Amino acid sequence: MTVQDTIDTITNVVNKYSSDSAIQKQVADDLHRIVPLLFDSIDVPNDWFQAGWRPAVGWVCAAAFFWSFVLQPMFILLFGMTHPANNLPLVDVHQLMPVLIGMLGLGGLRTYEKVRRWQQLPENTAATK
Repeated sequence: MTVQDTIDTITNVVNKYSSDSAIQKQVADDLHRIVPLLFDSIDVPNDWFQAGWRPAVGWVCAAAFFWSFVLQPMFILLFGMTHPANNLPLVDVHQLMPVLIGMLGLGGLRTYEKVRRWQQLPENTAATK
């Protein structure tokens, strides 16, 4: 969806529910000013390596935690009676914790930065004060 498609869609909805031409013109002017800024603030990496490494590391950490805290105890409980000498692989969760906590912290910091940057746009400073 392009910037113009977004503006047209919102304008059509406003025009459908409002017959006041002054409101329609004000909405159209505001949309032409705000929507391009919103589209410009979206960071979409073109490189798969740049876009995919963080989710990949997150899924690896999630799979390791799922194995360590859900599947492995269930397997030990279920198969421990019939196979007392089970050798299920252990995942060293202590090494994964700094990675996962770091990713969660950086994700929260990135969200904070984006919200703060949006609030500092000239159009939004009057609304936040």
